[in-house]
Amino acid sequence: MADSLPLTDWLRRGWPSEKSQIEKLPFVAGPCEIVRLEKGYGALVAGLFVPLRVDLPSGGPVCDVRQVEHMLIGFRLDFPRSRPHVLLRHDFPAVAHLTSRYDNWRIACLTRRDHDDWWCGRTSVQVVKDVYDWLCDAAAGRLVKPEDPFEPLIVSSTNPPVELDTAAVKAECDKHRGPWMTEVTELTVGGRDVRRFTLPGKGVPACVWFQPTTCDAAWIDPPRSLDDIIHMAVSVGVNKERLLYWVNKGSHPRLLLVLGVKRSRVVLGRPDVEEWVAFDLERPSKRSGDWQVESHPVLDNFSTRLARLSSGFPENRAPVWCLLIGAGALGSAAAESLVRSGVVYLRVVDEDVLRPHNLARHALDACHIGQFKASALAAELNGLYEGRESVSEGVDDNFLNLSPERTASLVQDIDFVLDCSASLAVQLRLTVLDLPVPIICAYQIAAGQGTIILFQPTGRAAPLDMLEAFVMTAYRDDQVVASWLREAGDPIMIGGGCRSLSSRIADSTVKMGASWVADLALRWCGRTNAWPTESRVGLMRYRMDGSGEISTVWTAVTCREIKTSNGWAIRVADSVGDQVNHCAQEALPRETGGIMIGRVDRQRRVINITEAWSAPKGSAATESGFTRGLGGLKAAIARLESHTGDQLSYVGEWHSHPPGCGRGLSATDSATAKRMAEELDEDKMPAVCLVANDTGFDAHVVENRT
Repeated sequence: MADSLPLTDWLRRGWPSEKSQIEKLPFVAGPCEIVRLEKGYGALVAGLFVPLRVDLPSGGPVCDVRQVEHMLIGFRLDFPRSRPHVLLRHDFPAVAHLTSRYDNWRIACLTRRDHDDWWCGRTSVQVVKDVYDWLCDAAAGRLVKPEDPFEPLIVSSTNPPVELDTAAVKAECDKHRGPWMTEVTELTVGGRDVRRFTLPGKGVPACVWFQPTTCDAAWIDPPRSLDDIIHMAVSVGVNKERLLYWVNKGSHPRLLLVLGVKRSRVVLGRPDVEEWVAFDLERPSKRSGDWQVESHPVLDNFSTRLARLSSGFPENRAPVWCLLIGAGALGSAAAESLVRSGVVYLRVVDEDVLRPHNLARHALDACHIGQFKASALAAELNGLYEGRESVSEGVDDNFLNLSPERTASLVQDIDFVLDCSASLAVQLRLTVLDLPVPIICAYQIAAGQGTIILFQPTGRAAPLDMLEAFVMTAYRDDQVVASWLREAGDPIMIGGGCRSLSSRIADSTVKMGASWVADLALRWCGRTNAWPTESRVGLMRYRMDGSGEISTVWTAVTCREIKTSNGWAIRVADSVGDQVNHCAQEALPRETGGIMIGRVDRQRRVINITEAWSAPKGSAATESGFTRGLGGLKAAIARLESHTGDQLSYVGEWHSHPPGCGRGLSATDSATAKRMAEELDEDKMPAVCLVANDTGFDAHVVENRT
């Protein structure tokens, strides 16, 4: 060994001290020695022999662990930078956490963690202590701890895996009363000569055996011959004659055998856990009986069942269907998270095609440029499950242009709607449809500095247009929302049309918002199907100053609705009633009043009232009457309209009645409301009046009858 190698340096400097410490350990049964290893040990060039006196149980060992066991710690040339290997005698009992890598020695597995991480900062003295504990546990039958899963049969990681959906395979085995004969496909992955097997497919004949009875015999040594395979299969209950018949009945030069068995806690750490292994049998000619055997790991293919299990959801959770409207940056990123969970299946609606600038923050890649986003995204999401399961459907159309019949077919059997279109028109369409499922509307604002969620549950609740108006009312002074309402963004021209603009938003920012949206949907529908019962608005803000700070605020929104005789719908947020009643109580014994702020949809004849202002300057109040003044009111309304992009404005009046004066309009109130209706008639609006009294408030709508 060259003098400059780390192992040589350790032998000179570190080994004398560690040797002294090891031999002083109470369970070391004699002197320890460093020896040079031969080529049969692979990359191991030196070994430390240590005899250990094992603390056997008083009633005798559970397996054949000797009173004194010899261990070999094998070192590579770059030791101590690389971890050592711990080897035990070749005839050590077949126990868990043990495998064979060298002809005359078995390798003990001392940790469930990454081996390099386990070795970091340790010494050979600590390794000897670990092996002593391992041997004592083996003697007492405590090697497998509760909830301590591992792989007892170590198969070369360079061998390609056999992928299968274990649930489907077990069902097939049960249907065929034992073995299931099928075929597998041999593929080339990534342009490399790597075999990858999937079930089912076309090509190599395959036989799958699954034994539903629990077996305690651990698989330690990977088979090297057909006889070894038969011995392993028979040990877990496979019928030898049937297995040999399948191997010999044809003239195929290649076969694939997959064995599955149910394990107990003493083998896999948990009861009723399955272990699978596959064997690739190949012979030089169709008539040769000299089978060459190669072992392959078996992996559960990415089924929705495995997706749910990996994502932390119940394995048997039935999937739910979501109607996703809008497959842009936010929608495509949220769609990926939803589908990868195995809980949500998607029906995607979008008429747009993918363009080059979309690649800055879209889930699709350059090979989809020019394709419809909806169908391309659906195909990619289905590709996650390699065509075995269809988890997404694409509809290349504008949701607003769908016929009533087509819309009805799309919303049929869905469990919730996710609207990522950032379109007010789509929100209003969803409100009109009055779907019996929860609706989530999500969009990003202020060049990505924030994400807004509008949530409308099933049943009678504040609808989406009310929630949109409430966001502008409640958060218009928030810096992020204000930037959005005043359109202070910095768009980029990406085409030739006057509306060919795109926001400057990084993909990482989009994914933060999409993750929030998807996570909420999965929490609400994924585990207990416990959707919120009230409408609510949520705002997530991102600090763009480098701090990375993220904050979230939620507000529940409730309202009452009043229908007029000529088709107007007046919705009053309950918070408005609280504002009005508070002002009325403070003004007692006098009356008081003010104006109401909200949003008017003249096309649909809907008024959403989201805020009440107190009496302006110049108002006069007595115990029997109130006259609203005009001081600063016009300028205040102008500022409101400017700061909200003309989305919010004046929508009506409110005033209070002292206790005992009733809830209805007085003669004076009626005359005033009538004049208001005449003035507002040009704008095709009714006069809306709220009256606060000692029992709450009441809303009245007066229309011009002339």
